[in-house]
Amino acid sequence: MRMAFDLDDTLISSKPNFLIQKPVYQIIAKMFHVEHLRKNTTEIFHFCKKNKIETWIYTTSFRSKIYIYFLFLLNGIKLQGVVNQNVHNKKVKHKATKYPPVFGIDLLIDDSEGVKKEGELYGFDVLCIKTDDQEWIEKVKQKIIEKKPL
Repeated sequence: MRMAFDLDDTLISSKPNFLIQKPVYQIIAKMFHVEHLRKNTTEIFHFCKKNKIETWIYTTSFRSKIYIYFLFLLNGIKLQGVVNQNVHNKKVKHKATKYPPVFGIDLLIDDSEGVKKEGELYGFDVLCIKTDDQEWIEKVKQKIIEKKPL
């Protein structure tokens, strides 16, 4: 199974009630001024790794792939793939904002109701997680268990 997470307002946010985690390599993170990830991001990625689920990032941002890989490595997370807006524009000929099937992605975790509606319309699975949802990690785990019994 391959799943992807959105970045903005899903795993990264500047909103005041957004709980963040400290990077594993805090000094390097401060030196390079990298963004902070949502609290429990490392936990869900390690859960996925333990259960042999590939973890990707699928974002409409133009952050470089190198930056995204680096950001996650500073948090002790090794990504299996990154789709940013540049990659999306080159590979996807579909009208959808995001189209995970092109990349073999079985489940997309996103904050956007619009992306969820596109998933319903175009036949791909989206779990919508709100920025202020404190129970987000349990919802992701439950969805994983529904898609891939562990």
